[in-house]
Amino acid sequence: MQKVKLFMGSATTDGLSELEKSINDWIEKEKVEIKNISSSVRLIPSGERESLTAEIVDQLLISVTYETK
Repeated sequence: MQKVKLFMGSATTDGLSELEKSINDWIEKEKVEIKNISSSVRLIPSGERESLTAEIVDQLLISVTYETK
């Protein structure tokens, strides 16, 4: 039976690195077989990028369709 797992992270160099590490760790831990991967980017309008504490960055959403081995 195929399942779907979602991962989300900031669309920055550091965010992509952290996202890749978390996906790879999950694959190794759960021993899954990847069937499909899709990605989407949530772009933050420039007028909404700054909050009271930090800059809000674009978000990357990764959808992984998989089966467990």
